Amino acid sequence: MRRISHTVGLRGLIVAAAQAGAGETCDDGHLSNNDACTNTCTQATCSDGFKNGLETDVDCGGVCGKCGIGKLCAVNSECNQAACVNNTCQLTKSCKELKVADPGLPDGDYTVDPDGGGAIAPLKVHCDMDAGPCGYTMIRFNDGNLGGDQNAYTRKCGAAGMEVIVPRTKIHATAIYGWNGNVVPNLYNVFPKFNGASGINNWTAKCKGVDCTFWMTDNGNNDVSCGGYEPKGDNNTGFRIYKWNEGCGVQGGWNDASNTVNYTGWVICSPNDC
Repeated sequence: MRRISHTVGLRGLIVAAAQAGAGETCDDGHLSNNDACTNTCTQATCSDGFKNGLETDVDCGGVCGKCGIGKLCAVNSECNQAACVNNTCQLTKSCKELKVADPGLPDGDYTVDPDGGGAIAPLKVHCDMDAGPCGYTMIRFNDGNLGGDQNAYTRKCGAAGMEVIVPRTKIHATAIYGWNGNVVPNLYNVFPKFNGASGINNWTAKCKGVDCTFWMTDNGNNDVSCGGYEPKGDNNTGFRIYKWNEGCGVQGGWNDASNTVNYTGWVICSPNDC
């Protein structure tokens, strides 16, 4: 009787052990969650809550999905909306830097940190990654208090570490126009080269405070008025060109009259770093 019980008990232990091992997918002989086989004897996955297997941080990087801000990384492509700096996913200052970090990123909304960890809080901006080799940054601020003084719009962009946007090429201008609901911006950071400059060929854009190229029209006569002729000379170098009417598609209709804003209460800004 005792021998039979012993035999049954031993068989039960063997069966129980076999059943316990049936759920195992690996067994590396030690208890650790930080390698390819967890301490429950299952293979590492991209959703097990541990940094293990071929991933760079917990459930991201390597063979898993992209990592968020502050996560460990080995290469730029492992970071979501960020660059891999000193093996950590960190926000870039602009879409240009983001595209350099990961050239395969598509157009879309991304978070950037305009002053790289300074007083300006990170911002969600639109990155156009297809308008050329550069990643173009754009953000629209709506503020009914801006009024008709161009300086208020300059300050609004400046508070975000940016400038009033410059359309660097026709493709870029088209991207801005489409993203803004097929509406041309109310201001461009484009100024007369001298007081009374007539024709847009006698104007220059300012990018990061210095002269830069821009596109506003394919017209051979340098008219950007969309009716009449502008700019025609009632301007001075302290103030930029402004939109004065609707129409003319991506070119828009522009005017020069020194410190004027015709479509008030909003502005499109950019670091203009392309």
